[in-house]
Amino acid sequence: MTNAKSPHASPTSTPPTTAIAVLLDETGSMETCRDAAIEGFNAWLAEQKGNPGTAGAPPAATTLTLVKFSDRPDLPMCRLVCEGAALDAVRPLDRETYTPEGGTPLLDAVGRTILWMDRLQPQPDRVLVVILTDGEENASREFKRAQIQDLIRAHEATGYWTFAYLGANQDAWAAGEALGIAPGNRASFKVGETRQAFQRVSKAMQRFRLSGTTRDAAFWEAGDKAPAPGPAQQPAPKPAPEATPPTPRGPSANPAA
Repeated sequence: MTNAKSPHASPTSTPPTTAIAVLLDETGSMETCRDAAIEGFNAWLAEQKGNPGTAGAPPAATTLTLVKFSDRPDLPMCRLVCEGAALDAVRPLDRETYTPEGGTPLLDAVGRTILWMDRLQPQPDRVLVVILTDGEENASREFKRAQIQDLIRAHEATGYWTFAYLGANQDAWAAGEALGIAPGNRASFKVGETRQAFQRVSKAMQRFRLSGTTRDAAFWEAGDKAPAPGPAQQPAPKPAPEATPPTPRGPSANPAA
């Protein structure tokens, strides 16, 4: 159920509080870039801790909810590492706390995260949900694609939720569109560039935190966005043969152009 709270921050009021949620893929395909993902996340976390956000905002004005997701028999598919935690309280990842294995319950991860963010108290002035994955949905059991699309649209409609998608080795435009992510909030990366992907997240997130806006439909810089599919290539039409214009048959007939 969508939380109906309206943002109350304004340029003349106190700086907006920001709740960030990061959905981090911990599936088996991430094993090839495990160390890069750990290093990238930790560098991102350090940069966010060092960034005060909107001018005048106290450190507690930004919180982090970190969700890891994968389908494996020994653990829940969606795992809360921290929920609404102050940035300074979040610990870096290591090879003991980030262990890729299993399939990709992407829909369940998004749905669960939205529900968890809804229950945060007090509710923040703005919510940013960043999804980072290298695989397409193949393991969800709780949520259907249409449900996720409805949830995202309903939360964006409040005016203070932003969803951003960063996909590796896939058509990020199509994958983000399938979830209902705004075109300007879809981006792609290569698995071999996982560290750089986290740098892009960090830059975009710092812009968002400093902006004071409550919702962003252009989260990524122009060069970071996933390219939109171009029009289908069609053969050039053949020129029409010349013909004698027909003779009008009455006042309602259209004359030849």
